[in-house]
Amino acid sequence: MTDSCTLRLYVLDTIKPSLTYLPNDTTVSCMDSIPSLATPIAMDNCGSPQVSLVKDTVIDSTCFNRKTLLHIWVAVDASENMVRDTQRIFILDETAPVLTCPDTIKVDCFADIPVPDSSLVTATDNCGGHVRIHFEQDSVSTADQILCVNQRILYRVYTGLDTCDNKGQCVQLISVKDTIKPMITCPDPDTVICRTDLPAIDISRVVATDNCSEASMAGIQVFKAVLSGPNESPSNASAGTGTATVTVNNTLKTMRVQVTFSGLTGTTTASHIHATTGIAFTGTAGVATTFTGFPTGVTSGTYDITFDMTLASSYSAPFVTANGGTTTGAYVALLAAFAGGKSI
Repeated sequence: MTDSCTLRLYVLDTIKPSLTYLPNDTTVSCMDSIPSLATPIAMDNCGSPQVSLVKDTVIDSTCFNRKTLLHIWVAVDASENMVRDTQRIFILDETAPVLTCPDTIKVDCFADIPVPDSSLVTATDNCGGHVRIHFEQDSVSTADQILCVNQRILYRVYTGLDTCDNKGQCVQLISVKDTIKPMITCPDPDTVICRTDLPAIDISRVVATDNCSEASMAGIQVFKAVLSGPNESPSNASAGTGTATVTVNNTLKTMRVQVTFSGLTGTTTASHIHATTGIAFTGTAGVATTFTGFPTGVTSGTYDITFDMTLASSYSAPFVTANGGTTTGAYVALLAAFAGGKSI
């Protein structure tokens, strides 16, 4: 007679595998600097588990080169015990782009200073990509402000922003130095019989001209400005841009104003010239003249009008009052503000 029994052996693996040699968390400056993906090694009590990258996740992204990248790794053994771990790659671009401004410019007269041109500025960035370049401001040193308008150094600042708004700047120097004497033409000779017949001195018969149009108010003077939020005083964040050209005819006593503008964040309500600021290229002042008929309620447009500067209506009443109460005084003050960079 025989008998038998059955021995049942249950194999139950509940131990999770372990991930070893997981790549360390790392910080890089740019997306294209992320190191090659290295697969971690997994260990298990019952054999060799499978390792896989199950997910790439981006968190805390504020721009293309400023974010956190999560590599999520999973190891699974034959019993489907699973473990996961995460490698973090921090992309943090805090390096400003490098701007190269045009070479120093030398001009004889302040009116000869060219308008800013951001296309002449070059830029490189550690992460590559597009650098947005714009004109920031023109300024002169406090020491130069006591000199004549045609003898000073102007500092022209350009700004560049990369894809993460890191800001770089460069400065172009513009040297203004007038060394040319004015030309004076005296009246034709007079003939008198006696000394007592000598005519009174009349300087109105003397004609003076100057290469910088300062010896007299004869001729035409042209003043130009670049319109932008950063170029306002005080500056603002407006994305609007434009140009303004003011042509003064000192013979006819007229002032032609030509303006183009676009990209305003709000609509126009008025436009005018302020003068006279206390310091060149900065500060605020009252309205000197208002642009009659300027387009309102728009974000872009053009304007072209010629003012008769002998008329009181071409100025604001307070500006006339502040300059002797006459249009002649207002006219001279306005031109001095233009020439000295003290109009906005």
